[in-house]
Amino acid sequence: MAQYLSLRRIEGPISLTPAEIFFLRHQLSETEDQKAVLEKEIKSFDSDDLEIQLLDIQKNVKEKAITSLRNVLSPIRRIPPEILFKILQFSCLPEDGMYKADCEVTRRTFTISGVCVAWRKAAHANPLMWTEICIDFEEVKKDRLFMELMDQWMARSRGLPLDFYLDDLEAWFVRRILNFRLQMRSLYLKGQDFVSYFPFFHLPPSSLPLLEEVYFASTGFDSKLKTSSIQFPMESRYFLQHRNYSMSRSREIQ
Repeated sequence: MAQYLSLRRIEGPISLTPAEIFFLRHQLSETEDQKAVLEKEIKSFDSDDLEIQLLDIQKNVKEKAITSLRNVLSPIRRIPPEILFKILQFSCLPEDGMYKADCEVTRRTFTISGVCVAWRKAAHANPLMWTEICIDFEEVKKDRLFMELMDQWMARSRGLPLDFYLDDLEAWFVRRILNFRLQMRSLYLKGQDFVSYFPFFHLPPSSLPLLEEVYFASTGFDSKLKTSSIQFPMESRYFLQHRNYSMSRSREIQ
């Protein structure tokens, strides 16, 4: 118990006996009462009085002690790691249960993993939290830091299958995510044109061993353009023969 109170920050779960919890709560109550007494005394002195400065110092000491005690007594500190993993994971799920590019999964995960050191360690230790990549590039393409963090995101999946839900996709990011092609399980991609997807078509079948579903869509297709004028690489037959393959051309995908 004493070792927890001496720490500036707590990075993992805490194990306390019922007797220790009772003692700490009693100590917290006493310290809060002492702080309240000091505050009353401070109000009774003039602002220029030297005595008030000494009382302020004592009050600050009590405030730090209260913060430390509350930190140790926080229920979240006593949750087993595997339960904390589940709580963090479920809190990042889409509200309607449907993954899509504009859902808040990515931002929620980054936000939760930045709350404190303990939560960050828990999130980083759970690769399942990093297997769904949902990005609307129209919203984040100007956020340079966000884009730089995506490589870290995919690396934290630790080899687990990845599902991509990407809107307004650009070719440079396609080439970037191909570094993780051995983990790709689902691809739901929407871009301005099919040229953005060509890097996929140049891959041999063995490059995507976990691939189960593919959906490519173009929002910039010109209805006057003949289908035959779109020259796909010969390697695209791998996708065309895939049972879960889908490609759509439209001005707007609902």
